[in-house]
Amino acid sequence: MRAAGADQLTALIAGRPPRDELGRAELSQLVDLVQSPGFCFTRLVQRSSCLGRSAEAAQLTLSVLPTEQRRQLVEDWVVLGGGTAFDPAIEADAFLDFVASQLGDPSHELTGCRMEQATYRASEAARGFRPPGSSFGRWIEYAGGFTDMLAQRAEAPRGSPPTKARRVRQAQPATQSGALPSGLPRRMNFNDRRALDMLPARIAALETQIAELNAVLADPDLYARDPARFGATAEALAVARDELAGAEEQWLRLEMLREEIEAAEPGA
Repeated sequence: MRAAGADQLTALIAGRPPRDELGRAELSQLVDLVQSPGFCFTRLVQRSSCLGRSAEAAQLTLSVLPTEQRRQLVEDWVVLGGGTAFDPAIEADAFLDFVASQLGDPSHELTGCRMEQATYRASEAARGFRPPGSSFGRWIEYAGGFTDMLAQRAEAPRGSPPTKARRVRQAQPATQSGALPSGLPRRMNFNDRRALDMLPARIAALETQIAELNAVLADPDLYARDPARFGATAEALAVARDELAGAEEQWLRLEMLREEIEAAEPGA
């Protein structure tokens, strides 16, 4: 049993000129070690692990490629030293960069590759996100998604701040009570109120659209059967996700503004 690359490594060691710190006897022992069954087995296991990690890092992109092209891309990446990164996200990002460089531009395959890479990067950015400090206002965490947040907010009295925020407000000097932060408008305009009322329905519609598009892309035979539809669906999904993120951000900003205004009103 011989591992891939063992013959090249043996030839490199055997052809190395002798040095004072490593004589011919030591080099001969090293060659024997490289050719030993145990060493070859270890290299085979390592190679198999690298191939598996690389293939797992780009499942979506590789799934739409022909079998031979998929196998060749993974093997070429491992030969270049791929599959050894400790962090799976770093491995995936680097491998997808490599795959993208081997795909046609433009092509549906490249679009899918970049979309998968963007998903990994967004996931990593979300993991590293930290809530802003108190200078940015009040930060409240809710368990679950957007719909769960709406349900939890509905359970609390409208306009009443959390207990922690209420204690902070009571500890402030009396001269500051009822005063809005500098630059904050005392009332919302018509467009803001209308957007705040309509955004929840818009967000729900976008979530439904995204679920439907994901269901279409879940068909493993879609790309082979209808590449044009696959590309159009992937692009529509990216647009819908961007619109959803923008709508949720706008709703959160307006809702926080409404709460701050109501909490600063006399008698709040």
